[in-house]
Amino acid sequence: RDMSFFDKFMITKALKRVDEIYLRDIESIKRFKNDYGITAKFVPDVAFTISRFVPSALNFEKRITVFPLNYEMYKREMVKANESYIDKRQYLDDWIEGIKTYYDKGYQIVFSSSEPEDLPFLNEVRLEVEELNLPTTVSIPQNLEELLIQISSSAVILSGRMHPLIIGYSYGCECLSYPLYHKIRNFKQEILEGNKDRHALSNKVLEVVRGLD
Repeated sequence: RDMSFFDKFMITKALKRVDEIYLRDIESIKRFKNDYGITAKFVPDVAFTISRFVPSALNFEKRITVFPLNYEMYKREMVKANESYIDKRQYLDDWIEGIKTYYDKGYQIVFSSSEPEDLPFLNEVRLEVEELNLPTTVSIPQNLEELLIQISSSAVILSGRMHPLIIGYSYGCECLSYPLYHKIRNFKQEILEGNKDRHALSNKVLEVVRGLD
C-alpha cells in the first residue's frame, strides 16, 4: 500500500507476464484486483490437505488447545492495516474469557505454541488463568508430527495464528479464531462462518496442484 507509482508499475508489469496467480482467500483476490488490475484465482492453503496424508490421533479428547498470539504482533498487524487496536489488558482479558468459557463447559486447558516469539505472552495468559484456580497444562510440540497429534486429538483449537486453525479445521476440530486481524478475520468469515466443507477444500488444493503439470 505504501509503494511508489514506479514500484507499482513495475510489479504490475511483471505480474502480467505470469500465467496464473493463486491466492488463498477471496478478500485477497479482491484487493489484488483493485491494486494491480489482475484477476487471481482461489486456492486454499495447502495445509488443508494434511488430514489426507497424516491420520488423526487415535484419542480425541475433550480439550481446548490454545495457541496465543503475542500482543506485539497483533498490534503490528492492526497498525499495518490502519485499524484500531485494543490495549494489552483488554487483549489479555479476551484470551482469558475465551478459555474460561470452555473450562466451564468441562474442557481441559492446554497451552501450546508453534512460534517461539509467542511463548512469553503464552506464559502471561497461563499465569492469569491459573490465578483463577483453573488447572492448565503447557505442551510445546518439538516437531511437526507432535503438532499434528496434539491438534488432531483436541476437540477445540483457539488460535491467533493461521496454521493451527487450518490444521485443526482439516481434522474436524472446532476452531476459534482470535484476534481478528486481517488474515484471521478472512479465515473466520470465509471458512468458519462460511461453513466450508473441509474435504472440498482439500480436493480444491489437489485439483490445482495436478493442473500445474
